[in-house]
Amino acid sequence: LAAALLAGAIVRGLAATIGLIFHARDDYFHVLSPALRWLENPEFDWDHSDLPGAGIRSHLLPRLVWLLLKAEHGVGITDPTISLQIIYAIMGAYSLLLIPAAWALGRRVLDQRSTERLVWLCALFFVMPYAGTRLLIEALAMPPLVYGLAWAVRPDARRLFFAGFWIGL
Repeated sequence: LAAALLAGAIVRGLAATIGLIFHARDDYFHVLSPALRWLENPEFDWDHSDLPGAGIRSHLLPRLVWLLLKAEHGVGITDPTISLQIIYAIMGAYSLLLIPAAWALGRRVLDQRSTERLVWLCALFFVMPYAGTRLLIEALAMPPLVYGLAWAVRPDARRLFFAGFWIGL
């Protein structure tokens, strides 16, 4: 597990510094664009704007990115490349939680060899198929989802509560 975490950290660090790409238009249009608009104008009303996803997308991730951008600007970081690298590095660091989540799930439903493969697959996930840290599903949704599945494998009331919490998150 430790070796996979270290490898995952290295891969995510490399992806954050050299992989400045967007996996899908969602990353830009539903996350970065509203965050940049809030940075320019804190009163910006995304829900009633002409931006894609207005009124139907969650504000959670764009607001988190906006806070990161605001903090970067507060310490004098305004270069767009460096800003994205920092955001990607933070998202990549958070996404490391996927590795122990996969280990927890794998040890409950797989044999040891398959669990090791699953853990390494999750550790190296960010080099497949694109060399870039994603802001949406891969980076943020997968850790709580996989933790939720790990809790749901052995159902009892307490475990199902935690499974529902993590999957709902």
